[in-house]
Order: sequence, then structure tokens, then C-alpha cells
Amino acid sequence: MPFVSEHPDLPGWRFTISEISNGVCRIDGRDPDGRSISRTGAGGEEDQLMQACIRDATELCMANRLRGFSFLKPWQKLADDAEGQKKADLLLGELIKEIHFDHPLSGLPLRAVAMRQDQDDVLFEVLGRGDLLAVVHLTWQKEIDSRWPHTELFSSWQHWMDAVMIPDHEDFTCGDTQ
Repeated sequence: MPFVSEHPDLPGWRFTISEISNGVCRIDGRDPDGRSISRTGAGGEEDQLMQACIRDATELCMANRLRGFSFLKPWQKLADDAEGQKKADLLLGELIKEIHFDHPLSGLPLRAVAMRQDQDDVLFEVLGRGDLLAVVHLTWQKEIDSRWPHTELFSSWQHWMDAVMIPDHEDFTCGDTQ
């Protein structure tokens, strides 16, 4: 008999865990819009498969959310292609190198989403935490103080747009919206 589960950070998503053959299970996830993900693995690995499905669903939601989103200068979305992914991985790797074990982002699953074109600020999405975002000013050196690299957390995309993107755009363009 399949087991159905929901996840608090993915409203509307339903995950069904089924044994598809002796010792093999599959987790299928579907949202109300018909988007779906699936993972198959050995029995006894359901927790790892579920975590992978949650990551997949979160990334799918994020990709769809960013598809219609317009970043204002000086912020630039990291491209969806291989080159953009390589840059995102490089920025995430740099952040991991820099942060102290007491830093607020230490140990959290993150994904680089955008960066400022004129400074070392990077927008990271905290995966599996709803719309939690972090703007990090990379220092390009290992930090021993948990206050660095400087990080600001935002509870939603709207919060980040109002507090950061729009004011940065106004400063960058000197109020000229052209």
C-alpha cells in the first residue's frame, strides 16, 4: 500500500512512497499544477530518497519562479546554462571556504541565484526553507570571525526586493529608471 506524505516547505506537493518490487522503492512527487519528480532506490533508503525528492521539487519550484522574474541592475541572475551553473557552484564553493562554523549559513543547503555586477554581493537561496534568502558579501579569504562574510537574511522574495534590489537599483542608476 503506498504511503502519501506532504512537506511543510512545499505547499501543495504530495509525495507517494511505493514498493515497486522486492527491495526497491520509488517516491513520486506531484504538485497541483501537474509538475512531478520521481526517485527510485533500494528499500531502507526512503529517507535519503525523500530528501532528494524534496531537493528536486524545491529546485523545480525555484526554476519556475525565476523564469518570469526580472532582476534590476546591478543584480544579475546567474544563467540557467552550464556556464551559469559553473559560476553558481564557484560562488557557493567560495562561500563554504569563507564561513566560520558559527556563521548563520554554516551547514545549510544553499544555491547561488544572482550576483551584483559591481561588487562581491551574491544572493543565495536557502534550500528547503521556504523563501528564505541570504545576501552575502564574499571576502575571497577564509574568515575566523562568524560575522564575516557579512550576511543579511530575508524572509521572502518580496522582502529582498523591497529592502535590497529596488534601493540598489535606484542607487546604481541614480534614480534614472531608463
